[in-house]
Amino acid sequence: SLLEKDPARRIGSASQVLSILDGTSPAPRRRARRPRWLLPALGVALVVAGGGLAAWRLVPSEIDRAKDEYQRGTREVDLAHYDAALTHFEEAYRLSGDASLLFNVAQMYRLRGQPKLAAQLYRRFLVARPDAPNRAIVEARIRELDPGSETE
Repeated sequence: SLLEKDPARRIGSASQVLSILDGTSPAPRRRARRPRWLLPALGVALVVAGGGLAAWRLVPSEIDRAKDEYQRGTREVDLAHYDAALTHFEEAYRLSGDASLLFNVAQMYRLRGQPKLAAQLYRRFLVARPDAPNRAIVEARIRELDPGSETE
């Protein structure tokens, strides 16, 4: 019989035994038991590797919303609607925390005729992204908007 061939097999009720013996049901499989420490250890490893709890803050819906806000802002810039674009870029930054968006926000303040705020945000952008590929352009923009000030 099946039980004699595999004595290590665990079988529950009598109806399970009968259905296994007559071939109408597959034999139950033992679930591999995971160690109790595995999930907490995995969670800690992910948090440490991800840079802390802030890495868990963004959920897919927020990422999608941030992308949508950025795209809306870009469309508003195309139409020279800088106030509306500023609102969308600021919201995209709030949702994502992506420092690259500080450049877009600074641009909107510059285009709206607010040079001091623009220069301040360009500086924040350079602090957050010291390796920015457009660093020289941003530094020149800061000097233009806020003459006599340091770029950092």
